[in-house]
Amino acid sequence: MRKTILNFSITTLFLIISTFIISFILSLLHYYNVINHNFYNILTNIFSILIFLGSGIFLGIKSENKGWLKGLILGLIYLLIALLVHFSIIKDTLEFQSVLNILIKFIILPIGSIIGVNLK
Repeated sequence: MRKTILNFSITTLFLIISTFIISFILSLLHYYNVINHNFYNILTNIFSILIFLGSGIFLGIKSENKGWLKGLILGLIYLLIALLVHFSIIKDTLEFQSVLNILIKFIILPIGSIIGVNLK
């Protein structure tokens, strides 16, 4: 139990730190007009999916079995946090694109965990 909580904590920390670093770099590139707005949106979506896939793989490697279940639990945690942040800060209805983006990340985490368990 303690190892599972530690794995979830490390994976969540990796997810948050890597998201902030990539977001900061992409924002700087966009601010200085190195990339345009459309390309910025595409890169943001691609990198966020890759970060969530990498987090799922990392969680799967750390857990020895049932990677899909641990990825699903981490996906549910992400889903709850994303909805709480959205409704507490933005206080607006969810758009279709936002729902689709959250669901894709929710699905990518268990897939990454399955891949990570099989890599071990």
